[in-house]
Amino acid sequence: MDSNEKLRAQIASLEIKVEQQKSRLSESRTRQQIEEAREDGAGTEGGGWKSAVVTRMYEDRVRALEVDLEKKVQGFPEILQLSWLSTY
Repeated sequence: MDSNEKLRAQIASLEIKVEQQKSRLSESRTRQQIEEAREDGAGTEGGGWKSAVVTRMYEDRVRALEVDLEKKVQGFPEILQLSWLSTY
């Protein structure tokens, strides 16, 4: 039983690290998109680039959430199997 608890703790720790890395990646992508939009719109006047950046940010965030949700749904059978094994 003790090894099962250790494995669960390790899994939880790794999942937290993955979420933190995903958050960092998302922030980096957002910063990159803002910089790219500024470079693309450097010669133009007005604030039209902001709406384009915001739209891209939301699209990327939705895609990332969809992928994350899909991975979590796929992981449910493994989690259920692990919990079933730990009961015996």
